[in-house]
Amino acid sequence: GDDAIDQAGIDDLLNDPRINNIVSLMRFADGLRLMHDEKMADAARLFSEAFELDTNRPLALLRQGHCLIKNKQFGEALDIADIGRSLFPGKGEFTFLAARAAFGLRRLDESRALAELALEYPQQRRSAEAFLAMIAKMQSGC
Repeated sequence: GDDAIDQAGIDDLLNDPRINNIVSLMRFADGLRLMHDEKMADAARLFSEAFELDTNRPLALLRQGHCLIKNKQFGEALDIADIGRSLFPGKGEFTFLAARAAFGLRRLDESRALAELALEYPQQRRSAEAFLAMIAKMQSGC
């Protein structure tokens, strides 16, 4: 009877791809709030969930990487950056994220090479230049 109709309606709603998009946006928004509150581990988890629900949301993946760097989880951040670089090759933010993660792992040559690659993306140029200057200053011992 009515219960079967109600269940069919719920099943249709849950199978609607727009639901994943809405839930993904909600997770992303909650992640931003937690990131603002400096709760990086919880924020990273929500950004991961947001991306799993909607893999066309590169910003969720990027924010997850930022949270991991803030928590000094550089290896995990580098993995996220590599996924982002693979899935979204036009997004230079992932190349710069990789440079920062490699730096955190004390892999300065790799970090420098990645930052030099990030120079190719106009929106990353200024950050990459400052980052390269910092690495050069560190390596010169100044």
